[in-house]
Amino acid sequence: MSKSTNLNGSNYFRLRIIYSCLFSKPIEIKSIRQDSMNPGMRDYEANFLKLVCQVTNGSKVEISKSGDILKFIPGVITNNYGEMFEFNCGNERNITYFLEGLLPISLFGKEPLKCSMTGITNNTQDISVLINNKFFYRLTHLKKSHAD
Repeated sequence: MSKSTNLNGSNYFRLRIIYSCLFSKPIEIKSIRQDSMNPGMRDYEANFLKLVCQVTNGSKVEISKSGDILKFIPGVITNNYGEMFEFNCGNERNITYFLEGLLPISLFGKEPLKCSMTGITNNTQDISVLINNKFFYRLTHLKKSHAD
């Protein structure tokens, strides 16, 4: 197993997880909101990790008790072996927050992704699902046309 990459802070959380999965490189993120009044990972970030674990096989996640240190070892991207699954995104972040992280990972899965997501579709932090719908549709069809 390759040595993990050490990172600091909560910036680019999803991108770090995406890159870890795509390059099969373990990461360790320290000092997650360490200077905040409420230090550590947020529930929506932990929820995103659950989603990533759902579409991979063998991913390992370790979170410190205080939540300010995350160790992530990526597994093989399987897209749940093409089986349909449901995922509750919660109410803290828009479904788009999860889709933007899930889509790049799922493009490299062994099987097509079949996922039904529930949660909020519009908030002040994230782009609306309706706006991103055309982009996601085109991107998934682009992948299909190159696969043929």
